[in-house]
Amino acid sequence: MHSRAYQQFLKEAEAEGREKADGFDKNVLLSLTGEERASASKLLLKLARQGDDTAIDALEVYDSDEVRSSLASILTELPCPSRAHSEAAFVLWKITGDPDYEEALLKDLAEPYGVFRFVTINHLAETAGSEATIKSLKRVLQHDPEKLCCGAAARALLHFAGHWPDLNSRPAGLHEIIRGLWHDDRQKREPAVAKVLELVGE
Repeated sequence: MHSRAYQQFLKEAEAEGREKADGFDKNVLLSLTGEERASASKLLLKLARQGDDTAIDALEVYDSDEVRSSLASILTELPCPSRAHSEAAFVLWKITGDPDYEEALLKDLAEPYGVFRFVTINHLAETAGSEATIKSLKRVLQHDPEKLCCGAAARALLHFAGHWPDLNSRPAGLHEIIRGLWHDDRQKREPAVAKVLELVGE
């Protein structure tokens, strides 16, 4: 008979809709041992190959040579740009630190659906912040039609410039600048865009 934790994992693997979007409980995954852990890892890799971004995200907790190799292979097979490709590149960057995966993330900025592009920008904010990343984020800040993406790009750029060291915080002065980017009309964003570029050394 399976443990309660493994049964919970299977329930999450079969979830749909909003429950599916909540992803896997990583504490549950970490609590699995022996054959159940091996089985969970195998099922997560199977779901990842099908483009399940929640499974890809969950694989971070099972970091191993096999997971790295399999996920790297899956990355090459996933459509790009896509949410799943972005998630795979980000997980691989987190567990390896390989700059090639930061570069792979940049390709997902072409994702036309703004919410997914927003997720990719937030992923990039946690990387090393290469010259190419900073250049791409400045382009998003200045030209992206989605205000959500502009705000996320500004936050990432301010973080890389040392003005926003803790991404989970909401610095009062800087947060006001970000709010200035939350206009549907791009012209109304220009003062805030200019202020961010000034702070990051444009």
